[in-house]
Amino acid sequence: MKKLTNTSINFLPIVAVLLILAIWQAISFFQIIPEFLLPSPLSVLEVFKSDYSALFSNSLVTLIEAFWGLCFGVLLGVGLALIMDLFHPIYKALYPLLVITQTIPTVAIAPLLILWFGYGILPKVVLVVATTFFPIAVGMLDAFRSTDKDLITLMRTLGQYT
Repeated sequence: MKKLTNTSINFLPIVAVLLILAIWQAISFFQIIPEFLLPSPLSVLEVFKSDYSALFSNSLVTLIEAFWGLCFGVLLGVGLALIMDLFHPIYKALYPLLVITQTIPTVAIAPLLILWFGYGILPKVVLVVATTFFPIAVGMLDAFRSTDKDLITLMRTLGQYT
């Protein structure tokens, strides 16, 4: 069996991407899936070249919406996780509600957000907050709860943690 070298391993992702693009192009060429559902990679590239300025300006708006949504989602998620870790009654009251909210698909609440907040930036930021809030809150809460209490006591004893 031939041993893979570092240079051959680096080419594997490139080969995989090229293979996926070739399969995609073949599916489009033989019209296995209609063009309006799955345009070919070449037609996507043509549209990208012809509408580059519109795509670029709209991508900046999308990045701004994603940035603010992520910032608020992180702040709310970490804040709620900290509060739930410090106060056990709040944890018992809010954690089931937090889990239940994840059963509602974001596709279902997106039209409601547009109706409530209009077509501006706010409904998109709220949707990003709703999407990022749960995994951050649950992840931080799990991290807070899994910290070894003996290590915290040791850090307090050494004067490194107040």
